[in-house]
Amino acid sequence: MTAGTRPWVARRARRLREQGYWRDWRSVPPEHVACCVCGGHSTDPFVTAPTAPGDVVSCTDCGMVFVSPVRVRGLNLSPEQLEQADRLRTSSDLADLDGCWEMQFLECEQTRTAPGGTYDDILDRLRRHLGGEQGRVLDFGAGWGQFTLAASQAGWDVVGIEPTPGRALYARESLDLDVRTTTLTPDLFPDGHFDAVVSLQVFEHLDDPAAELEHIARVLRPGGILAIEVPSIASPLVRLLGGSHRHFNPDHFWFFSPETLKRFVGDHGFTVRECYAPTRRLSIGWLVQGILSQYLPQRIGEAALRAIRRTPLADLVVPINVHDIVMVIAQRTG
Repeated sequence: MTAGTRPWVARRARRLREQGYWRDWRSVPPEHVACCVCGGHSTDPFVTAPTAPGDVVSCTDCGMVFVSPVRVRGLNLSPEQLEQADRLRTSSDLADLDGCWEMQFLECEQTRTAPGGTYDDILDRLRRHLGGEQGRVLDFGAGWGQFTLAASQAGWDVVGIEPTPGRALYARESLDLDVRTTTLTPDLFPDGHFDAVVSLQVFEHLDDPAAELEHIARVLRPGGILAIEVPSIASPLVRLLGGSHRHFNPDHFWFFSPETLKRFVGDHGFTVRECYAPTRRLSIGWLVQGILSQYLPQRIGEAALRAIRRTPLADLVVPINVHDIVMVIAQRTG
């Protein structure tokens, strides 16, 4: 799949610059990386994506899509967003964080905690694959703690790890959860400590997904269950929108398909039990803010957002499944 720079691709790049999601490409030496699935270095161009952190390529050996060379790491925020990021690191008061660009992610997560929503479905699947039991679960990349909260309320013994201080602080102080500001270091948990590990929308951000999966396999007991959710490069919307699709944003480095995700976990000592496209429950307001406003011209996008927020439609939650997300549930062997 290759595509030139379409008008909406350039428009989205411009919108990201306005929002501060842009980086100085020329200041960082290109960093060539190997495929995280097969370790291969031979690639073909995949798509032109001006908002990606480097060249988007596909592995000629296994078909995995990823960024190489990586030209930048870490967001280049505007002064206003730097101030907001500082508040994110020091406050757990939602009122203090009002208007922060990070809050849109919390709003999105909260729509998934509704009874019968995405998180309940994940917990039901974990329980079924564990033979009806529920025990210790690790939320790997817990974010604002919404899945951690759902698991705790369902009776699981859950702990979360989250490297962004403000998110972890919010989960601890506002939700009274055990979410630690850390990454999965070798000495954090003993071997085989967890019955299940859940990672939602995390692996696409990692520097070294294979190394992190090895850490996860170590802390998961034999027979334990792993659930990984990532954006899917196989979505029909990716083929339609090309490099303007929201998957190609400045902090996404790895783009899995169902096949490459299954191979990825299978090569690290897991047996795949399920692979599916989860249905999400999202508010109309979040859809307008998080998706449409990125592709429309700024004035039109902001006007649409203001208009929708003045109506009851903003809080209306609807089921969405355009196969742009893939979930794998796998069992650790051995």
